[in-house]
Amino acid sequence: MMASALRASDVAALRGGAEVHVWLVKIGNAGAAEILSSQERLDATRFRISADRQRYVVTRTTLRVLLGCYTGIEPHALAITGGAGQKPALADRAVEFNVSHSGAWAALAFSGGPPVGIDIEEVRPLPEYRDLIRHFCSPNERAHITTLPEFFRLWTRKEALLKGIGKGLSQPLEEYDVLDASPLDNWTLTDLAAPEGYYAAVAVFGAAEIRVFRM
Repeated sequence: MMASALRASDVAALRGGAEVHVWLVKIGNAGAAEILSSQERLDATRFRISADRQRYVVTRTTLRVLLGCYTGIEPHALAITGGAGQKPALADRAVEFNVSHSGAWAALAFSGGPPVGIDIEEVRPLPEYRDLIRHFCSPNERAHITTLPEFFRLWTRKEALLKGIGKGLSQPLEEYDVLDASPLDNWTLTDLAAPEGYYAAVAVFGAAEIRVFRM
C-alpha cells in the first residue's frame, strides 16, 4: 500500500505512552509532494542526487500521511517544527515522532507520549569503520566490536538514542555505551527486525511496547 492511500481507519490508534509504532517503508517512485510544506519542497531541491531527493520526498510525505492518521489533521496542514540541527516535532507535541532513511528503506517511529528516536542503516562497504570504532565507541564497545555488521548494529542503537534525546551526532558518542542495548538514563533501546541487509533500532524514553508495521 502506498502512503497516500492510507486512511485513519487503516492505522491503529496509539495507546498513549504505552506503545510505540514503527513503520518500515520501502521507498518507491511515488511521493505526494503537494502535501509538503514550502520549506520541505525547498529542502528537496537541495539534493543534487535524484535518489537522495526521492528518499527525502517519500519519507516526508509518508511522515505527513501517518501523522495525519494519528492526529486527525490533514497532512498538508500539519505544523512540523525543527530546522537544521533540531529534532523535528509537531508544534503541539500531540504525537512524538522520529524518522530515518538509508538505501531503499525508511523507518518512522511514533509515540503518544514519550520521546522516541529511530535509525536504519543499510549494510554497505565502509573501509574506515575501524577508525570510526576507535573515535566514536566507548572502551567497552571497542573491545567487542570487530566486524562491519556488528558496527552497524551498534551504530543504529547509538544514533537512535541520540536522536531521541535530541542531541544529535555532535555529542561525544564514546560516552554512550549501547553494546548490550540495556536501558540508559531511562531510555530503552530495541533492535528491530529490519529488512535483509539492514540494521535498525528504536529508542524510547521509559518503557513501551514496540509494534512494527511494513508498507
